[in-house]
Amino acid sequence: DNLNSCATSKHCLYNSFALTYIGWSLLDRRTTLPMLPWLVAEIRRRCEKGDCGPVMQPREVHLVLCPPFIRCVPTTSNNSSVFIFEHKAQLISRFIHNSNDLTYFAYLLRGQPDNPESEMSCHVFKACDPNQVGLLLSAQHSFQYHEHEWTKTQAKKSNAVIH
Repeated sequence: DNLNSCATSKHCLYNSFALTYIGWSLLDRRTTLPMLPWLVAEIRRRCEKGDCGPVMQPREVHLVLCPPFIRCVPTTSNNSSVFIFEHKAQLISRFIHNSNDLTYFAYLLRGQPDNPESEMSCHVFKACDPNQVGLLLSAQHSFQYHEHEWTKTQAKKSNAVIH
């Protein structure tokens, strides 16, 4: 199975989750945290009504955590290099778990990590099992920690002077 091919590095924390990708939306700069559940619900409603367009039809995917990226891979592919989208983990600013329906979750993606004014988007997913969302959030937290530590190690290596 080529999905495991990204796990060849000893620094790679690998997890894959079978989910349904519901869709995404850009966030207005004025969007506040209390507005996020409404935004996630709006993305769900749009796709349930079929108003999400041909590009955003809900589809079965694997969300693959492989530092420094999170890849959304179609379930029809056994190759993690064939993906719908790929996001750098450091650009994910927040996970949102829906308390009304525990199978839905979303994450916010910032266009530029050091710029609070940069464009943000919200990506919505649905799990078959609510417990899977907890596992994914735990894996993502661990993933971001390992990715941060790996980045620090790489920076130290690149700054090392050989005498």
